Amino acid sequence: MNHQRKIIEEHYDTKARVQLDFKGYIKIAIFNLVGLPVVYAIYLYIYLIYLNKELSFSFISYLISFIPGMGLFFIIGFSTSLITYPIYRWWCDKRRGQLMTGKFAMIREIEKVERQEKSAD
Repeated sequence: MNHQRKIIEEHYDTKARVQLDFKGYIKIAIFNLVGLPVVYAIYLYIYLIYLNKELSFSFISYLISFIPGMGLFFIIGFSTSLITYPIYRWWCDKRRGQLMTGKFAMIREIEKVERQEKSAD
């Protein structure tokens, strides 16, 4: 009986040339498009509640009026990411990827075939 098992080899390094595929590019764009409005909302909260001396409005009403703007920001940013991906791909092809620094795990999967024979009992 043949069994296949994947062996994963990892090698860590601090510098790598990368080129994201479409799915990876969109994941990073969505992370940025969700993160920026959240950070901006926190900034508004701190400014309006703690730093602003006028208390003539409530933060909740201001946040409710801010939500359509966040949605529009997300739609425009996502559309821009869809349009700019071919430019990013062309640029990375021309430069053999994008040189990045950080902590990277280079992963290589190897399929190992094990042969087990049934012993006659």
